[in-house]
Amino acid sequence: MLVAFRHFPLNFHANAEPAAKAAIAAQNQGKFWEYHDKIFESQDDLSTTRFEAIAKELGLNLETFKKDMKAQETEFQIKGDMVIASKAGIEGTPAFLVNGRKIVGALPFETFKTTIDTEISKINSLLKDGKSIPQARGEMSLFNMKKSLDPNSGGIETLARIDIEGAPGKGAADPLVAIIEFSDFQ
Repeated sequence: MLVAFRHFPLNFHANAEPAAKAAIAAQNQGKFWEYHDKIFESQDDLSTTRFEAIAKELGLNLETFKKDMKAQETEFQIKGDMVIASKAGIEGTPAFLVNGRKIVGALPFETFKTTIDTEISKINSLLKDGKSIPQARGEMSLFNMKKSLDPNSGGIETLARIDIEGAPGKGAADPLVAIIEFSDFQ
């Protein structure tokens, strides 16, 4: 399994976009997940001062961190993630695509486990039919998205192959199940 993170800072969360920029700056120094965890522990203080304190705590180069927070590439990464979310019909956070199957909201673990187990079973069936893992996962993603999206939205074919390269990820390089999380930090 692979979990990839995509930024979706909600515009009514005043500190969500600055937090996303800080997380990308940490990602640029190889510390996204550590930074991610620290931001979620700091929900009562999402300020520039706190973002920099976390960067120091994690041993990041503070000058590079500040520069990366302000970089145009950081802004582009956030906007790109938001375009992907929009095409997927994501309107709030947290939202997940589990092999293209949309799950919205902070739901119990059992919901995810059931969905993941179902996807693994389906992928294994496709593997028995001679498909490769990427082919099987792509086929299931397309199938799942066709079920959950308006076919007139124009984004279905693209979404079955959401590029997770460059997104912070944890897990197997070629997983049976790919989960894309769309979230903000506030």
